[in-house]
Amino acid sequence: MTVIKLFPDVDFDPVLFVNREKEIDEFLKVYGAETNRKNCLLYASIPGQGKTRLLEKFCYLTQEKGGLAAFVDLESHPERKVSLILKEVVDHLKFLHNDKGFFDDFYRNIDACGAKKSLQKPNRPAVAEAEKCVIREFKKTLTSLMKTYRITLCFDSLEQANPDIFRLLKEKVLEDYFFEVNLTIVFAGQKGMVEDARRFMRDMPLALFGREDERKQIESLVDYYKVSISDIEEITRLIWDLAKGHPYTVKSILGILTDDFNEKFVDKFDKRRYSPIIRELKERVVEKRFLRGVDFDPRHPDPIEILSILSPLRRVEFGTIRLLLSNPNLTGDAFCEKSIRFYDEVVDKFVSDTNTLKHWVLGGGFTMDPVVRNILYIDLKINDLERFLHIHEALVMEYDKRIKSTAKMDQVKNLIEKIYHLFVWRRESEDAYAEEIARREFYRFIESLKGSKVDKYEQLGRLRKELEKDRELGELVNTGELVQRIKDDMRRIGNEIN
Repeated sequence: MTVIKLFPDVDFDPVLFVNREKEIDEFLKVYGAETNRKNCLLYASIPGQGKTRLLEKFCYLTQEKGGLAAFVDLESHPERKVSLILKEVVDHLKFLHNDKGFFDDFYRNIDACGAKKSLQKPNRPAVAEAEKCVIREFKKTLTSLMKTYRITLCFDSLEQANPDIFRLLKEKVLEDYFFEVNLTIVFAGQKGMVEDARRFMRDMPLALFGREDERKQIESLVDYYKVSISDIEEITRLIWDLAKGHPYTVKSILGILTDDFNEKFVDKFDKRRYSPIIRELKERVVEKRFLRGVDFDPRHPDPIEILSILSPLRRVEFGTIRLLLSNPNLTGDAFCEKSIRFYDEVVDKFVSDTNTLKHWVLGGGFTMDPVVRNILYIDLKINDLERFLHIHEALVMEYDKRIKSTAKMDQVKNLIEKIYHLFVWRRESEDAYAEEIARREFYRFIESLKGSKVDKYEQLGRLRKELEKDRELGELVNTGELVQRIKDDMRRIGNEIN
């Protein structure tokens, strides 16, 4: 083991940290800059994407370069006192500093502030004055340290911070140092829940791993825990299908396969293990990470059940949400005869309190987080096939109705969704002619196009464009053949027009 103690309450293992070269380079550029620059960085992403480990890595790199660092998890400070956060920062700086006596004045002075406050009646002005005293002493200490050291201050779990305390921390402490050469400030929080902070921080994107980076993480974990895998290629493919580059999911899957790394040998993967693995993954990743601590209305079904029902949707729109949730075969009577406002409240809960749904930039729909959708979709297909098929069948019927009542681009999008759900429904029903059925439906639409030749030509152009960019459908159905049919028809109609 290569664990080091970054701070009294924070352990870090540099050997287990892999990837994120781009983020490290960006941090080091800011940290090592010789001129004034905006030095407050924000890493916002979905849960389980490695934000905490990344901040620990920044603290580790700072120490390696002879600087001082501090790491504060804002979730551990629910109280309305910025003084406790500042004291933890100083505790960490002192832990790394060679001269422990340097901080004596800080502790002595804040003790005096506390003693003075205790002599007064407990009222808001006295408390506020004590907080001001700690802020004053902190800034004095930090300013003095920056004359000799480069310093990194890391604040994790920004989405959990008390809003008033965060505002006080920003306005009364950090704003005075936003362009200091010797100070780098890093915040991390859940994407979609820290939007106000973007206005004054440098927004640093944090992406999911690609295939190669995910492989590096797997190899690192296998090597670190001394696990032997008989077919690493097979396991790597399995993990990519489930995790799609999500670091926490990758580690969770390996943990499930090895009894939390206690088993040191993984034999050839047995497909019978797939069902319990995905069920446990659903609990570890979706319930305990994405939905952790969210208070849902007891009148509604289990939130993870709602998301599971919606997971087959590629276009999560209010109409399709209502269609599926109001189906008694899927949700019982929980959503029967409910008002539009009721549905709106349910959806808003997922959007505002979790990272599972977010609004489209344009239009009235939502995007489900790809990690959540992938896990729940596979779980539904493997562990509840009857419900899985019922949902796809219901969506085929719904999009068929929409095709008949819409025109132009909406009609094209509805057709493509119908073909997608039709193919999946028939394929998972073990219909050998699933692709032929989907293709026939597509040709039937083309042949039934109405209007002038110009109208038909334009509609075929829209359809071609949508098919060419739909990679998910292209992996299921031979869309190249469909696109060629469209090109032929457009060429023929174009000649007739001319």
